[in-house]
Amino acid sequence: MSDLLLRGVQAKLVRADQHFDEFKAAINGYVDRVPEFTRGEIQTESEGRDSLLLWMEERPQVEWSIIIGDFLHNLRSGLDHLVWQAVLASENTPGDETAFPVLTVRQTANRYGKHPLPNVHGGLRSDFRAVLDALQPYNAPDPTDHPLYVLHELSCIDKHRVIHTVIVRLQNVRFTYSSDPPETAEHIIDPDGDDDTRLVVFPAVDKAMAGIDEVNVYATARIFVALDKEGPAKGEGVLATMRNLRQYVADAVAAFEAAHRVHETSP
Repeated sequence: MSDLLLRGVQAKLVRADQHFDEFKAAINGYVDRVPEFTRGEIQTESEGRDSLLLWMEERPQVEWSIIIGDFLHNLRSGLDHLVWQAVLASENTPGDETAFPVLTVRQTANRYGKHPLPNVHGGLRSDFRAVLDALQPYNAPDPTDHPLYVLHELSCIDKHRVIHTVIVRLQNVRFTYSSDPPETAEHIIDPDGDDDTRLVVFPAVDKAMAGIDEVNVYATARIFVALDKEGPAKGEGVLATMRNLRQYVADAVAAFEAAHRVHETSP
């Protein structure tokens, strides 16, 4: 009976974790510098209305995109390493076409209405094929939202087309205005940011309706870092997406390991 040797797979996951930590540290450093590169001003419009405008002058660094690509590559190739070892543990011979499949549609059912379980080049034993079946995107209500599909597509985009663009937006902006006579109000909004100009325009404050002459604004915001341009995760938070993909691969490895342990102890 052959062992399921996953040292290389685990090394891929460790490297992916290092990329995640590197990216998170870069984001935290960026956020810490927000007061240094965010400018704002009050602009008075017609009919006594004021608007708050903010500029975020430091753009995301291209190195962030490279880190994301390396993270995706290690996870995606880790899955290929996983099925390569599973073929060997099935006492078969993997080949150049052995790769972790990404299936959005089940194979056609036979005349008994049963769908064949997915397989890979070289051949997996039945328990591994059952695990592979449970991990496929076709099990999700929307296969294009499944972590395996997202990982595969994002990895292919980075490897064969373009690096992933990262955008930064302000979210949950909290601003207060005070006036003479004394009055204070607080608003929390989610503005739409323009990634090219870094211009954020907040809803105007109607001074006439508020019965005030002066408006002094203090604003704070949460930074949201998202993927842009291409891919199934466009507009999604980068860190959350990375965590989700990492967890999927870890679960896949654990499922293959569990199946192999049961197989080893079976009579």
